[in-house]
Amino acid sequence: VSANLTRIRAAEGAHVVLVQVQLLGNRARRWNAVAIEQGTSARVEQVRIELGGSVVACGARTLLNHNKCEYDLDAVYFGHSNDVLDFNDVSVHTGRDTLCEMHTAGVLTGSADKNSAAVLSIFSAVPKRGVGHESEDVLLFSPSARNRTAPLILCGEEEVEGQHAASVGRLDENKLYYLRSRGLSEAQARRLMVDARFAPAIDKIPLDSLQDEVRENVARRLNDELDG
Repeated sequence: VSANLTRIRAAEGAHVVLVQVQLLGNRARRWNAVAIEQGTSARVEQVRIELGGSVVACGARTLLNHNKCEYDLDAVYFGHSNDVLDFNDVSVHTGRDTLCEMHTAGVLTGSADKNSAAVLSIFSAVPKRGVGHESEDVLLFSPSARNRTAPLILCGEEEVEGQHAASVGRLDENKLYYLRSRGLSEAQARRLMVDARFAPAIDKIPLDSLQDEVRENVARRLNDELDG
């Protein structure tokens, strides 16, 4: 069992980078929460890699309560077998000229069940010129895998920008055929396409050796799925 709570208070002008990499065993249970408050012109970047565990519940709540503060989240996850995954990321804008970018990419295999029903970007009636973007890209490698993605934007002010997008589906068979026609095996082609989706988050890991370990972990999970 792993349970973590991280609190970040970014002072005026601060730049904070939080990298969390989870490579627990397949039977582990994982709870992870992050609470963030930001001062004027502060910037917080969060990288979240969730590749292990049979039960995974993660979330972040970011309060952009001062002017010109920024929050950036890049997250990836891998669910297999009967894994249960739940994600809840909330961005609350109460300052002026704030910016939030939340982007997630995931792979679901077996009978994995994943929920991100409460991904929120919230703009109160106070701030002006707040900007929030949220997106998720989910690859389904099994007809038994279940995904629920329901982003929500609450807006109480006209002079803001809020966008959300979700892409859920299987790997493009035409792209797989093209890659295999160039000499790649099915496993190599799948790995290449998954790497392309996971790269924005993995590339932000500051240690090259840890980047390699994460990529190898993903490749091993994909190979296990093909062998199964």
